[in-house]
Amino acid sequence: GTTVRVRVPLTLAIIPALVVRCGAERFAIPQAAVGELIPLRGDGGPRIEGLEAAEVLRVRGRLVPVVFLDEFLGLRPRTACRAGGTVVLVRVDDHEFGLVVDSARTGAAAVADRTITEAASLSTIVVKPIGSLLAQLGIYSGATVLGDGGVVLILDLRGILRAARLPPLLRPDA
Repeated sequence: GTTVRVRVPLTLAIIPALVVRCGAERFAIPQAAVGELIPLRGDGGPRIEGLEAAEVLRVRGRLVPVVFLDEFLGLRPRTACRAGGTVVLVRVDDHEFGLVVDSARTGAAAVADRTITEAASLSTIVVKPIGSLLAQLGIYSGATVLGDGGVVLILDLRGILRAARLPPLLRPDA
């Protein structure tokens, strides 16, 4: 019945994360929150639908709200986000939602599996604190430097959830 909590300083935190590409930028999503990756294709596969002015994805009979990451962060306007991509299903507390990120297709013959691996990669990252200006936004929890020298911001999924005003998990379909 004893609970032991250890607080690790932010500069010592090492976590597995999914590094995703969105526009010309890369972002890290903590792996503990990632459920699955779903490629969006125009060949009758999964697609984003509109429900009462909100975008949702139908996943195995349930509706999951989605956030277009590039639109949410102001990287591109709404019309540029619709063509395709990959949905990263994440779960935070009692909420489940999808983050739509780019899939870096290199040609018309890109295979679905290749699309997912180009859109995201799994890495073990060292969390570094971010400056106070970015911390005030509430959507970034830190930053990391990847092996190629690129700096990647780590997304705070709870902050995105609050900022996007997403509803809790929907009840099963009637």
